[in-house]
Amino acid sequence: IVTNARGVHTIQMSEFALCLMLQWVRKANLLHDNQQQHIWDNQVRFGELHGKTLGIIGAGAIGEAVARKAKAFDMSVIGLNRSGKPQAAFDTTVHGEDGLQQLLSQSDFIVVLLPSTAKTRGFLQKEHLAMMKPSAFFINLARGDVLDEESLIQALQEGKLAGAALDVFEQEPLPATSPLWEMKN
Repeated sequence: IVTNARGVHTIQMSEFALCLMLQWVRKANLLHDNQQQHIWDNQVRFGELHGKTLGIIGAGAIGEAVARKAKAFDMSVIGLNRSGKPQAAFDTTVHGEDGLQQLLSQSDFIVVLLPSTAKTRGFLQKEHLAMMKPSAFFINLARGDVLDEESLIQALQEGKLAGAALDVFEQEPLPATSPLWEMKN
């Protein structure tokens, strides 16, 4: 018997992606920490999703759902798929290495939603991270092996990337010695 569960997590994952972006721009972690420490800081400055560009690497069912929800925040959405065939949920659909470079260099938020296959393992390398804006926020909801995790850690430590949210890791569970546990960004 061969089955397919396509779309089974579409709602949850798309909501989670938006949650992570909102958490970042609205500084939810900082506000929570301040609350726990009884700190009233009226100097905290917030960002917003409105007018930002979202790049989605993996424009399948979940990617389309993320794109539709992002449009409710007036975000511009670039989707990367294998064919480059336009998809209604995206303002722009790109493909190939040139399309990936365009998406990475223009996006304020990058969400990765690729499956783990022979073609996607190691898909994002150090040179790809270097194409991103230093102000970009990176979200990996795909699989840990699609990304060079050590290069991501280095980019975060060196301030070449503003922040990241990772739902997956190269090694799971994440080792206690990983610097990702302690990184504020």
